Amino acid sequence: MSLGQWFYSPDHGQLCQVVETQMLWGETVCRVWLPGKDTIMRMLIGCANVLKTLRERTLMREFEEYRESKQKRLKVFRLEAVRAGFKKAWQERDYAT
Repeated sequence: MSLGQWFYSPDHGQLCQVVETQMLWGETVCRVWLPGKDTIMRMLIGCANVLKTLRERTLMREFEEYRESKQKRLKVFRLEAVRAGFKKAWQERDYAT
């Protein structure tokens, strides 16, 4: 996780912003700011990586919906989902996408 990055924490039920990362007893720990409670809490980086994986999975699902759409032009779409889809296609050398 990088400083200033925002992500959703299901444990706290709100968006969090990474304020600091540090090593603590061999574990990477992030300090995150919870704007709804106006507090700073510690969170293990493993929890944040799980959230990142879930987010990427959601973006890929949306991208697949866009690909399977019958419309020639999409009027409403998430740029983030399109970028994630093309990034994965590029890594897999699926240039036809």
